[in-house]
Amino acid sequence: MVTFVDGRKKRVRSFASRLKHSRFAAVDLVDNQGIETLVRSLARHFVAFGGLPLIAVFDRSKTIVKKSGKGRALELFNATFAQAIVDLGVGVEMCAPRRGNQKGTVERLVGWVKSSFFKPRKFQDEADLEAQLAAWLVEPEHRASTIAPRV
Repeated sequence: MVTFVDGRKKRVRSFASRLKHSRFAAVDLVDNQGIETLVRSLARHFVAFGGLPLIAVFDRSKTIVKKSGKGRALELFNATFAQAIVDLGVGVEMCAPRRGNQKGTVERLVGWVKSSFFKPRKFQDEADLEAQLAAWLVEPEHRASTIAPRV
């Protein structure tokens, strides 16, 4: 929930990705958590990263996984997600259910965006929110490495 300077409150959803080594991050403000939104955001993030990772790690959201199996096993992916990942040529690793050490990376990214961007800032309106997010994402202190991701 974001509170604007004029007192209005708005629920804001975001989609975040981060490269593990460089910690280069991409964050999109999104209207929903649907499959089209996820795939489009993921594709934009890969462009921002300058290429495709070998493996992308995902939480087991209902948007991606239609039916789980035991442990890490999956019985059914969302068909649109599965086709997009095959078309992109990216490997997928799913967090195992009830395994905090695996899910922690995903959850820490969400927490980092909330605590480092959304909580400490004030926004005039939606346009200001988007402008501040774009500026925040290029600040160099958000990376573990100064080497550009595509290098």
